[in-house]
Amino acid sequence: MKSHWYCDGDLNTKFFHASTTSRKKINRIHSLENDVVVRVTDGHGLCQLAKGYFEELFLESNSDCAPVLEAIENVVSEEDNVCLTAPFQVQEFKKAMYSMHPDKCPGPDGLI
Repeated sequence: MKSHWYCDGDLNTKFFHASTTSRKKINRIHSLENDVVVRVTDGHGLCQLAKGYFEELFLESNSDCAPVLEAIENVVSEEDNVCLTAPFQVQEFKKAMYSMHPDKCPGPDGLI
């Protein structure tokens, strides 16, 4: 099977279409069970159940990020953080924009 895939997998062949069709049938979710063990089979219900599951999974109240944050070394000082999180100033933006040469474009790193 693998040797056929290497030879014919990227081409628009009968083998390619047969393999993708069979994979689609295998990967399809036909039903899910909700919290009260009721099987959901309709498309809208499946979407709502999956959405609810991931919303609950990624709620801020369910995660404890303190151990992760403690493991990360602080690189930005408190003083720099105050400058970085300061409110947007139109005058500062204008000064930066007008100080740039009009015929220059950013280099490969995005900086002039």
